[in-house]
Amino acid sequence: MRKLPLLLALFLSLLVVPAALLAIPGTPDHVPGASLIVPYFETGIDSSVNPHDTLLAVNNQGPTSRIIHYHVWDIDGVPTTIQGNVTLAPSQTWSAALRDLISVASPAAKSQLTDGAFYHGFITIDGVSAATGLNPQQAGFPFLFVNFLEGYIYYTRLSEGSANGITMVPLEVVPAALDPLLRDFYNLGRREEIDASARLCADQLVQGTTPCTGNPDNLINRIQLRQFGSTPLAGKSRLVIFTWNTHLTGGPSARCQALGTCPEVYPYKRYREDGTLVADLTFRFDHVVNLIDISGTPDSGWVSIWNIPDPDNDWQIYAYSFNSAQPASSSLNWDAIFEGYIVP
Repeated sequence: MRKLPLLLALFLSLLVVPAALLAIPGTPDHVPGASLIVPYFETGIDSSVNPHDTLLAVNNQGPTSRIIHYHVWDIDGVPTTIQGNVTLAPSQTWSAALRDLISVASPAAKSQLTDGAFYHGFITIDGVSAATGLNPQQAGFPFLFVNFLEGYIYYTRLSEGSANGITMVPLEVVPAALDPLLRDFYNLGRREEIDASARLCADQLVQGTTPCTGNPDNLINRIQLRQFGSTPLAGKSRLVIFTWNTHLTGGPSARCQALGTCPEVYPYKRYREDGTLVADLTFRFDHVVNLIDISGTPDSGWVSIWNIPDPDNDWQIYAYSFNSAQPASSSLNWDAIFEGYIVP
């Protein structure tokens, strides 16, 4: 039998929650975490015109009651005043609709989230040792160092006949004995990172390469995303690329523009399923939540986005795609969501 590398074996012996024994820090694997990220939410401002909403479900998988703190952020990573604390008993679930949370918010918070006809942003949900009004970037935030959270996101447009969902991104507590490249998503709280260096470090640990070298080229080499096209079904896709450096606001394009030392636009290539290249473009990622809409294409395939800079070695990256059919007959509406493949 092949033996586990020493550091991986150490990690497996130190995890707080037994259910997470197969977890690898540095990769967004689906295990209970100490924090959860909702990388993107969408709520139609006028529900009669845009019925889209985002529903949250967060479950306490631990054996004791715990407190969670949720915080809503705008697309650039600026915290809003929409936040709160919830106590969950063992196996209890907290559910919430973004429309309900935003409807009682201040006009300033609503304005901060307004993006055309929608409210857009992202959400952090953290296990805490006490109720707080702070956000997890602030000193004194009472992080709880226990992996107990599971979360689910429902993207709905019910009056148009469709809905779909995806799991929230779990961030585990990383033991202090492991490589520091794997932890401190917020620069606090020992949450795992999912930046290029952490992803590469995780791969190196699994391959038995120690110590971790970090990411030598300061790039996310490639993001691969599914795309759906169909003229009869009015097929379309929305690509969600989450790029957050928790020390900064905005995305890598804005950061590279300020630094003047890295590219501000990134290659985007779209392929048909037979491998034919049908679009060769570039895009900017100026925000934490970056959206690319694809519609009116007759063919399905996939999208490849190349060489996203990681100039500060701290850009947390996640991506997925909405694939939708919305023909004239709502009985044929459907949505499918696929997590992207990321090569550090």
